[in-house]
Amino acid sequence: WRSMANSATRRWLPRAAPPRSEPAKAIIDDRARLAAGDQVILLIDDDPAFGMALMEINGKLGHKTLVAACGADGLALAHRHRPAGILLDLGLPDMDGNRVLHALKTDPELAQIPVYVISARDRDAALLRQGIVGYLQKPVDAEQIARAESEVLAAGAALLVVSSGGIGAEEISRIAGFRCGLVRQCVDDAALQEALAERVWRLAIVDLSGRSVDDGIAVAEVIRRSDPRSALLFFSTDPLSEQDEARLRAYTDSIIVKTPQVDRRLLDNIERFVREAPKASDRRVAMESGEAAGKRLSGRQILVVDDDPRNLFVVTAALEQNGALVRGAINGKQALAALEKGQVDLVVTDIMMPEMDGYQTIARIRGNPALADLPIIALTAKALPEDKEKALAAGANDYLSKPVDYDVLINMVALWSARR
Repeated sequence: WRSMANSATRRWLPRAAPPRSEPAKAIIDDRARLAAGDQVILLIDDDPAFGMALMEINGKLGHKTLVAACGADGLALAHRHRPAGILLDLGLPDMDGNRVLHALKTDPELAQIPVYVISARDRDAALLRQGIVGYLQKPVDAEQIARAESEVLAAGAALLVVSSGGIGAEEISRIAGFRCGLVRQCVDDAALQEALAERVWRLAIVDLSGRSVDDGIAVAEVIRRSDPRSALLFFSTDPLSEQDEARLRAYTDSIIVKTPQVDRRLLDNIERFVREAPKASDRRVAMESGEAAGKRLSGRQILVVDDDPRNLFVVTAALEQNGALVRGAINGKQALAALEKGQVDLVVTDIMMPEMDGYQTIARIRGNPALADLPIIALTAKALPEDKEKALAAGANDYLSKPVDYDVLINMVALWSARR
């Protein structure tokens, strides 16, 4: 493989085979640094340049990488570590990649691991019939590799059902069929903790049947703290109040109440969470943020006020991924009530809201002497200078226009909460 000079459009090209007397350069992969819950990708490819490139990409995406330079080592690593997905080259020094694929797909212990072929050979329809997720013909670039890995991880996605009698793993498996891999059920706290320690769950379905909304939120908090990458879906056999739905939407935009069309709605949502590749912006955040940056707001108590559930959800998710503890409110009255119940370090409020808009909410907060120094950041869809001046005049400390740049928001929250 050769790397082109322009790193922004880097593509890896098939290199000429080295002389047999030239030993392959050993790659120090992540096998000594694996921990429970890691997303592990196994690369079976004898090109060290491609292996190093993949490790760099996966490091930015938050995945761990195992590298095998021959088919036999690849099969051994697959048995030992049971990776979330495998990227397979067909031109291996000890055996043809087709034999490796056949060995993987005929081994009951390995057959469920998704395999994506990345090879310089022409696309072969016979490989698709052996159950591979997809095929990329080299040369490939970083974006193509990241997309292939997203498809591999989605194909092997695992679903966790935290059941309380309303729905269970058997029913989810019936509805989802081949669209997901492992579906596991847990019914108590001990089983939930065990499941969360075992692996990353692409989607966790929290059954609210027989549970209070508070209990459901407590379960969601446990899952979110274990791994923010796990998507959440709430299921209820009984109708929910508007206020309860608003509280749940701080964790997800997917809340399903049992109706005659519930199977269709569940399937649509499961497919969305399991099959949908991460957005480019999500990959960029994953690449740029790192563990230290992910904890910039660790322990900060933030109140987010927005009448749009989707905005409330995405702002909450961005803050929580950076370590903040977030409460949500869907209007100014709820925000004031939340502030009476407990202290927060900062308020992020939308301006355009019904009943009591952001200007009025800010003014009411500033009218309370106990909250006089509480930092407030105003968000609005308007971007006119007079809107910023009006927000600052009402008592906001800072101002950010929609659509929100979440890197800027995190920096702003970190700055104002630290000043306080």
